Amino acid sequence: NNLERVFKGNTKIVAFNELKHFTGITTIPNYSFEGCTSLWKITIPSNVTEIKSCAFKDCTNLSNINIPERVISIESYAFRSCSRLQSITIPKSVTLIGSWAFADCDQLQSIYCKSIQPPTLENDWVFESSIITTIYVPVESVDIYKAAARWQKFADKIKGYEF
Repeated sequence: NNLERVFKGNTKIVAFNELKHFTGITTIPNYSFEGCTSLWKITIPSNVTEIKSCAFKDCTNLSNINIPERVISIESYAFRSCSRLQSITIPKSVTLIGSWAFADCDQLQSIYCKSIQPPTLENDWVFESSIITTIYVPVESVDIYKAAARWQKFADKIKGYEF
């Protein structure tokens, strides 16, 4: 994929809504926007199915991101150290969240996980160093999430939500 590393380390990008017009893209490649420290908002094309490793790692000002409904996997370190993210919505299509995908997102408080079946968390540190207060899941799935591997440690934070 020709987007891999193309914007890596670019500290001048502030918002990149134009990405949504790249309709041929189905993957946000490894390291695509890693270290874009001024980036605060991006619109991912609706036909993207994968967010690869480190795609948005160290985007320390990223506070506004919409993960499209077709995304199946959010790979390792994808959003690590996005320290301005306060909430994230994980679409119902996501089946895998990679190791440390949202680790060191110091302000991450709310997660809206739309999937009826809990996505697989690749390790115990997917949300490491975040200050999660609530994980919202479909009302009918609360008990499933509370019993699921690696979601169990968040059992007291899991609440039902009508999506």
